[in-house]
Order: sequence, then structure tokens, then C-alpha cells
Amino acid sequence: MNSLKILVIDDEEGIRWVIEQILKQKNHQVTTASHGKEGIEIFEKKPDFDLVISDRSMPEGGIRGEEVLRIIKSLNPRTKTIDFFYCQIFKGLDKIAWVC
Repeated sequence: MNSLKILVIDDEEGIRWVIEQILKQKNHQVTTASHGKEGIEIFEKKPDFDLVISDRSMPEGGIRGEEVLRIIKSLNPRTKTIDFFYCQIFKGLDKIAWVC
């Protein structure tokens, strides 16, 4: 498998770290950003990433994931993009709640 240059954008440090470690184990070159604005700034400086993975809901940086990927695609249409979101389960005394 060829090594890819991948930008991972997520405001949750733990999620960013896990994705980064998985991709590095597959010998990919990984750069991370903690919010959408930072991700766009990194991409503008070096728009040669093969893939950008972005969290869909990021309140930090003032730009949501969908908009981040739209901007990135406008800067380099050849870059592949993936947006994602995840859910957390909170268990209380008498109920379970999904937060997505």
C-alpha cells in the first residue's frame, strides 16, 4: 500500500490521537488540526494532502466540518475528503442517552 499524506481535523484530542495512531500504523504521513480554521490554515500552506478527514460537528474555530471540507475541495479538487461524526453514550441512574 502506498503511503498517503493525510490531514485529520477534530476538536476532540482523544479522537484525533486514535485516528492518527491507526493511520501511522499503516505507514501514512499524518498531520492533525484541533479545529476547522486550523485545518484550513494548514491546508492553505501545503495543499498537497491526499486525504482530509474531518469531524462534522466542531464548535471551535467557528467553522463546521462540512464547510471545512467544501473550502478544502475549492482549494484542491483532487484531494479526497471524509467527514464523520460519532455518538457518545451517557448512562444515568435510570436512563441511557445518546448524544450525537
